[in-house]
Amino acid sequence: VIRAAGKLDPELLFRPKSGLATAITEQGGALYLATSGPATLWKLGPERAVSGTVVSDVLDAGRAAKWGRVTISAETPEGTEVRVRTRSGDSPVPGEGWSAWIPTASGAIASPAGRYLQYRLTLTSGKPDASPVVRQVSVSRRPQNRPPQLAIRSPEAGRRVSKQQSMKWQAEDP
Repeated sequence: VIRAAGKLDPELLFRPKSGLATAITEQGGALYLATSGPATLWKLGPERAVSGTVVSDVLDAGRAAKWGRVTISAETPEGTEVRVRTRSGDSPVPGEGWSAWIPTASGAIASPAGRYLQYRLTLTSGKPDASPVVRQVSVSRRPQNRPPQLAIRSPEAGRRVSKQQSMKWQAEDP
């Protein structure tokens, strides 16, 4: 459900976990959304939720990495809070082999090294008229160090050397 907050400024209000939105209506300040497959009726508002959770897509470091920090740009009025937990694993689909959700301490990621990471934000409010707003989330990582590669170019492999010999090699440090 998208509401046009301004002429060119739409705002995502709700994304159902399953089903296709087939009807929407407004009554008494609340939006009602009907979905099919499975048939469900959702009520949105007008009261604010006390808490909510956002789970990120799976982040891929490309290879095993030590995850660094989660940095959040957010507005947290008095009485509101944003908490972050992370989990990591070596398969692109969370499940068996992934770590449990672990809280961050001052943004430092405590999840074990792994190729993949997810973060979960929990937004809470103790006030009926205030909510935290998350603007941006950044995650840093440090790929695991790989050993240098050395290739001997001359003399050719298997050649016997009995006297002084010049050698050529190529080295890379990825």
